[in-house]
Amino acid sequence: MLNRCTASFEDGAYVIGMASGASAVLDVEAASTEDGVQIQIYEANNSVAQAYAVKYDEWSGYYYIVSYASGKALTVAGSDANGTPVQLYGFAGRSEQLWTIIKNVDGTFALKSAFGGRVLDVLAGSTANGTKVQIYEGNGTIAQAFRLIATTPVYNGGRFEIVNRGSDRIVLDVASGSRADGAQLQGYASNDSMAQKYMITENGDGTYLIAAMVSSCYLGVSADGTVCQQNVSAANAMRWKMVPTNDGHFAIVSADGTYVLALRLASSDPSVRAYRSAGQLVGAGWTLRKTTLLNSGMYLITSFDDGDYALEMVGSSLSNKAYAEVWEQDGSCTQKWLVTSLGDDIYRIYAGLREEYCIDGRRVINTQDIRLCRRTLRDAATRGRSPAKTLTMWDHVLDGETRYIKGFKTTADFLLDTSFTYELGLISNLLGVVRRQFTLEGHNAELWDETARRFEHVAPLSLDLLPPDSMLREFYGGKV
Repeated sequence: MLNRCTASFEDGAYVIGMASGASAVLDVEAASTEDGVQIQIYEANNSVAQAYAVKYDEWSGYYYIVSYASGKALTVAGSDANGTPVQLYGFAGRSEQLWTIIKNVDGTFALKSAFGGRVLDVLAGSTANGTKVQIYEGNGTIAQAFRLIATTPVYNGGRFEIVNRGSDRIVLDVASGSRADGAQLQGYASNDSMAQKYMITENGDGTYLIAAMVSSCYLGVSADGTVCQQNVSAANAMRWKMVPTNDGHFAIVSADGTYVLALRLASSDPSVRAYRSAGQLVGAGWTLRKTTLLNSGMYLITSFDDGDYALEMVGSSLSNKAYAEVWEQDGSCTQKWLVTSLGDDIYRIYAGLREEYCIDGRRVINTQDIRLCRRTLRDAATRGRSPAKTLTMWDHVLDGETRYIKGFKTTADFLLDTSFTYELGLISNLLGVVRRQFTLEGHNAELWDETARRFEHVAPLSLDLLPPDSMLREFYGGKV
């Protein structure tokens, strides 16, 4: 017969402080929600990055310790050796995430890992900000003694994704990015869009306003219990409370306690509902994940009043003091803008005309044309390969870009623009030369000739003018 174990310490929300320093506590750097973030020592500041749910598992007899900043558990990072760092990962019940809490004679506590039996330890017992937290063989020193101080986690407001407990990939989303009053909210895969970002404002009384950044509308509840956005003033907007659960998440509860937000778990219905009692529904637990206003990348800048209109460069001009205007969306490069983050919500915005080339607002050459020419001319010049072979593989190249490159551009650390305006002149010069050297037939000939016609608008440029150290030498002769 299996018997459940008995807890020796009460479940709850705690700050875990060093016994040797009244203000030195376990901290998640920058309140990160990423897997693998290091636990460190930092001066107490009452932030959610320093609040942990301590939860007893009565079947294993161990505790797990979860950060309220992310809903992820304190985890020994893969080895039971002395000095192994303690990091945060999604809880999976592994021994690396399980702990015994041992009370010392002086009222402090030691936290012993189920993975190898070493204990939580602060490097050199230092109370300095940024000091590494690790595991180490138990030695009874002050570096291994901690105070567990009951707390109530508090969010200070800011910009967040609202992440569901069921999966850190599913977030609260305004359906179709709608700006309409009454638009429904749903659970949707995280994609970094404005439809998934919210401004959360603390009202000073323990309640919060939650505004969808895509519309500036506030979260509310419709008559049928569906969570939606409401175009009302802040004074009339619904107030919410963030109520900590004992597993490191939050329940989002209406200020009067009437409703609890929960995600329906049926795949056929991803709506978010307001329940009068959510019980232990997985869909009722949430984590707030800090987010930026915009990541660097290419954007279409549309009118807030009418999303069918977008900002564009007049006449595709690149001249100084050229004008921009609002015009009906047409998919042209004149309506694409490169936004670069400089930090602290400061951005630099560039006209995105270098990616595609237009005449009278009509695109004539795009980046795909340039990539095809680069590859074909390189193979012909340096490998003696007929364009026919390169062109035959081109569909497979594009398929690979779609599968393994384009889908990750929005999450890349940075984007490298390798386009050079003068490159078009080099291509214009070489296309005819290569065409005369090789025989092309059928579809390959049509694709080559169609691409060449796109460059008829460009004056040829001699290879003698290409700088000797240019990266373009890889494609058009010589090596860098």
